[in-house]
Amino acid sequence: MFRLFVLALGATLAFAQSPSSGCGKSLPEGQELGGFYNATVNNRRFVIFIPPDYTISEPAPLIVSYHGGSRSPENQIDLDLFTDSKYNTDKMVVYPEGTSLSNCQASNTCAERYWSVDPRITADDVAFTQSILDIVQDTYCLDTNRFYASGKSQGGGVIGSIFACTPALSNAFAAFAPVSGAFYTPNVSPCESPFMFPIPCNPGRTNIPIIEFHGGQDDVISYNGSARRTGACLPNIPWWVESWAVRDGLGMTGETRQLADDTPNTTITQYGVQQQKGLVTHVFDAVIKHVWPSKSTNSDNNGVVAEFDATPIIIDFFDAHTLA
Repeated sequence: MFRLFVLALGATLAFAQSPSSGCGKSLPEGQELGGFYNATVNNRRFVIFIPPDYTISEPAPLIVSYHGGSRSPENQIDLDLFTDSKYNTDKMVVYPEGTSLSNCQASNTCAERYWSVDPRITADDVAFTQSILDIVQDTYCLDTNRFYASGKSQGGGVIGSIFACTPALSNAFAAFAPVSGAFYTPNVSPCESPFMFPIPCNPGRTNIPIIEFHGGQDDVISYNGSARRTGACLPNIPWWVESWAVRDGLGMTGETRQLADDTPNTTITQYGVQQQKGLVTHVFDAVIKHVWPSKSTNSDNNGVVAEFDATPIIIDFFDAHTLA
């Protein structure tokens, strides 16, 4: 069943490339195919991965992947495996770094980085991301119709609750893939069960593709929503997904089935019909916790693996969507 899902997504591919201004330019001095490179903009760091199949004449897709709260770009590289040749050889991947808490000196957490979906963080992550996109478009040969955003926990929250809900970035990214997303929502009153409150959002278009992954035993970002965490309210996850389906004009009713024959604890729910089927998608594993789902041990799961790998599903989802 999972194979059919992947093939169905792949069958929708039909798009024209939109080359960036970096096409035809040589790689910056000292950079090579398959390499990781640090860069900065406005004193903030991000890491660039150049895929092994990159050329200066063939516009490459771009994935921007955001680490979880208190983590780092390096942690996200190890976690999402977007740079593993098993899953990706043609997409450039960028890993931005969040900012520290304002009181980090007092709490000795200066090395920990967070995103502005967290009410404690005031950094302008929209401007930071837009600056990154401007730089990489000018430096490398990229397909500007095939920019994608993913992230874990707070990284998933910042893309799903802020970037996808901001006119400029909702029009810059072709699709979004939050994993165990921390969708902090401020100014919710009352913040109480069933945590199905209106989700503020002002996207620049109405057909935004989103796939969200969550575990039923998530003990950090509860699947059922929770009262205030760091000064904000967390929505019920199925409600958050349904809100996106309604926002995209797909209605509140999705089609749910088991993800694959060998995943008894994992379902996939797709919203929309015909060509729009799956424009909003939710993958739910009833057993896993606050993790990036993987059938192998990673830095999240402590050896308690999932029934599926999220990474190839995300890449297939991205491949099925373009801004053109």
